[in-house]
Amino acid sequence: MNSNTSVEKPNERPDVRSGVTRWLIREILGSLFTAAILFGAAGRLDWVMGWVVVGVYLVWTIATALTVIPTNPEMLLERTRPKEGTKRWDVVLLGIVGVAEIAKYVVAGLDQRWGWSPQMPLALQLAGVVVAVLAYDVIIVWAMAVNAFFA
Repeated sequence: MNSNTSVEKPNERPDVRSGVTRWLIREILGSLFTAAILFGAAGRLDWVMGWVVVGVYLVWTIATALTVIPTNPEMLLERTRPKEGTKRWDVVLLGIVGVAEIAKYVVAGLDQRWGWSPQMPLALQLAGVVVAVLAYDVIIVWAMAVNAFFA
């Protein structure tokens, strides 16, 4: 019988716990930031599809927290940090992607405000929501939970 109780599970290590806490805070703030950009650019809070976008983001965060954190928190943390030896052009590209991500929400909000695009049929909007939920909230979260090499 082994009485050694000094072996910590990954979820109990202080560095992993603090990393997961930082991840959760960042994701919650990201949801609030996304909502602020969308609704600020739209100039109104009664935009249903804007709330759906924020909801899909929140569901992804919750699904990730419930499935990936208990099974493989180290992988989740590995995906949130730059790797040693990352090429400079890769860092620049990541910055461009981040700016484009923000611009996407600004343009969507401004489009809602100024009506630049024709009204999309509700069936297509709902189909888009289903695809987004399947892609982000089901497939990606499932892949992260079961594939230790996802990072």
